[in-house]
Amino acid sequence: MIKKITFERTACYGSCPIYKVEVFSDGEVKWNGFEYVSKLGIHEWKLTAKKMEKLNGLIEEFDFRNYEYKTSDIYATDHPSCLISIEFEDGYVKHIDHYLGDQLEDEWLVDLDGPVRMTLEQFERRLEGIIGTGKYVKEPLYIFHIRNKVDPILAGCYKGHVVVSNNEKDALSMIPLGVESILENGDIELKEGNWMVRKLGKDATETLYPYVVLSEKV
Repeated sequence: MIKKITFERTACYGSCPIYKVEVFSDGEVKWNGFEYVSKLGIHEWKLTAKKMEKLNGLIEEFDFRNYEYKTSDIYATDHPSCLISIEFEDGYVKHIDHYLGDQLEDEWLVDLDGPVRMTLEQFERRLEGIIGTGKYVKEPLYIFHIRNKVDPILAGCYKGHVVVSNNEKDALSMIPLGVESILENGDIELKEGNWMVRKLGKDATETLYPYVVLSEKV
């Protein structure tokens, strides 16, 4: 059983995601996004008991505690590293610094008579899959067409917008809502109900953050 997992991905010569994740024995997860990720800064969530069981099972299946990092003479430059440190309940700590430009023996030496062994990279991806880092690294974004349902001239605002965001509510928060009506005392009333929102599809760019594509003014 694990006491704590620390998982990090480092910089490369380019726009590789840079972040650090800590997982504790009670299921608490602490994310810190540094660069080239959708979620910057610190975010926290909790894994269920079932996911913690899967996490411990994966670590045991891979035999992380006894894994030996063996490289060949072949390597590539300018790659990121994946750093994993696991503290076990008995106090033993195992650390692996995996430079992704290294060609590891477990990737090219295959024992045809033995069982198929999980590679280190496969283990890393499965580990992240259980922890749930995917949407923090690259959150799915969608294209929304937001159209004014009232007379935009009367309302004195925009006819419509095209926005890229992760959901409808956040898409609406990115635009000026405009004026629905002028009250008797002269105050302006602003409401989300002015707008009709239609999801057009998934954003196909590599962008990490929501943005307004265009706005059509009256």
